[in-house]
Amino acid sequence: MVVLTDPPGFAKRSRKATAQQGYAFENKVGRKLRRLADGLGWQLWEQQWLWEKDKYHCPDFVLIAPSGCAIIVEAKLTLCETDNQRFKYEGLLTQLGHPAISVTVCKNLTPAVDQDYLVTELEDIFPDAVVHLWL
Repeated sequence: MVVLTDPPGFAKRSRKATAQQGYAFENKVGRKLRRLADGLGWQLWEQQWLWEKDKYHCPDFVLIAPSGCAIIVEAKLTLCETDNQRFKYEGLLTQLGHPAISVTVCKNLTPAVDQDYLVTELEDIFPDAVVHLWL
């Protein structure tokens, strides 16, 4: 069973310059998603902790439509592999009654990006898309 929970009491780690840049990009994505959610009348979860089977999980962002369907957004400064992470979150949200798709939003692309999955606007997303946002 999956439940929403408060953040666990993990010890805080020091943030190096690269990590700070990543968090700054994540904050920019959050502001853009808040505007989008407000305009659509959707709900936005930001770093909402989920608990299941003695494990904590925390998707970066979840947009929830009035119908209950969800879009999971993982924000990464530089594109990296997020499939396992996103698919895990999709399953957890489905257990909560929110059928979900997921996308990765990034600022920096890598040569490995599949051009068939690349979009440049949040409004153009589809399952497993990579959204290139220069924020």
